[in-house]
Amino acid sequence: MLTVTPTAATRVREICRKPEFAAFRRPGLRVKVVGGGCAGFSYEVEVVDGPLDGDLVVESGGAAVFVDPKSAPMLEQVTLDFKRTMMASSFEWRNPAATGTCGCGSSFSV
Repeated sequence: MLTVTPTAATRVREICRKPEFAAFRRPGLRVKVVGGGCAGFSYEVEVVDGPLDGDLVVESGGAAVFVDPKSAPMLEQVTLDFKRTMMASSFEWRNPAATGTCGCGSSFSV
């Protein structure tokens, strides 16, 4: 199952509290793995109003992350973190099953 760090959970909560999601009954971050990118696969995320049928729900620190069922096997050992530096901030994926990544780190291969 996908692991969500406390830092990532905090950021998911912050994002879901934005005014554009105020009408959502159960805002959360939906994640899935899609084909594409330089290395073969990439992570796709979007804020949604609750899980879709079949989604796995990961609750962490008051944040909800919904995992696409077809992507769940590829996210089995993955950790979702959030890093903030002076230059940028972004979610960071740690995937021990990845055999390679592209130069910018936005896609991976297994």
